[in-house]
Amino acid sequence: HDANRDLDSSLVGSEMCIRDSIVFNVYPNPAGHFVNVMIDELVSEDLTFSIYSISGKVVFAAPVSGTQFSIPVDDLASGRYIVTIASERHGLMASQSIVISTTGN
Repeated sequence: HDANRDLDSSLVGSEMCIRDSIVFNVYPNPAGHFVNVMIDELVSEDLTFSIYSISGKVVFAAPVSGTQFSIPVDDLASGRYIVTIASERHGLMASQSIVISTTGN
């Protein structure tokens, strides 16, 4: 973390200051039947978790409701995907590459 880039999370008026980055981990990688997601901190109330195919098609999207959750990936074809967590309102996005290997699991 770059401490100079993180904003104080104390209350300012009626709004919470937000950090300017989203930190998250996705495991296992490669994934078989599901992926687990752990978010370092809920930096915004409007976060969305998405999985994109390499061609850019959204194959899964859902609002984030907590710092830890699991997503079933049994229905996705084996291959490389990009997972993102984003806040459209605050212009924040973080992404990671994962491999899904549903054959033989």
